[in-house]
Amino acid sequence: GAYNDGQMVKIAKDANGEYQAVQTIKPAAGQMRMCPYGATTDVHGNIWVSSRCGGTYDQAVKIDFKTGKILAYVAIPSIYGIQADRNGNVWPVSYAVPGINKGKLYQININTNTIVKSYLLNCRARGVTVDNVGDVWAACSHDVAGAVTSALARLQPSSGTVRYFGDVGRFTIGMTVDEEGYVWSISRENAKAYKTRVSDGARIGDFSTCDS
Repeated sequence: GAYNDGQMVKIAKDANGEYQAVQTIKPAAGQMRMCPYGATTDVHGNIWVSSRCGGTYDQAVKIDFKTGKILAYVAIPSIYGIQADRNGNVWPVSYAVPGINKGKLYQININTNTIVKSYLLNCRARGVTVDNVGDVWAACSHDVAGAVTSALARLQPSSGTVRYFGDVGRFTIGMTVDEEGYVWSISRENAKAYKTRVSDGARIGDFSTCDS
């Protein structure tokens, strides 16, 4: 994504095996502007973008991976991270819903492009990922008062239960899941990557990064 330019760029290998920009994706005339902050790919191959332009322009944007055309906008206030699961959903997370000042996870059905359900978090959230059993994890970078905190939130969609685990660094932002099913999170304040076991939220290890 090119945040300041308001567009996405598709990169592919050329005839020499080198990666080149092969397509620029931007809103068509009359469509809402886009400020790409993060992206994910759903089970159909389409791209979903966290478009964080502010106010009514905060949207989850769906892009056709073949044509590069924008197919849908879904309003997500204060959107930050976004991640697709294997069950036909996309999960954007709000940093702090206006008027509530808490984060919220949204379940979007990729076939109808509509919000199925939302789950309020007792923190302000940034990164998001989905583990191998379908639970959704959010990085709690701040508490509801806006102070930096150390926590991961885990949502079990089948029950709607949210649990919190604090054995990670402060000001956690990015998250992902590895092939063995462990959750990895990045602490901006501690400049470390944390490896977490999904069953009980226990920290398995932490590793220094180059910078915060």
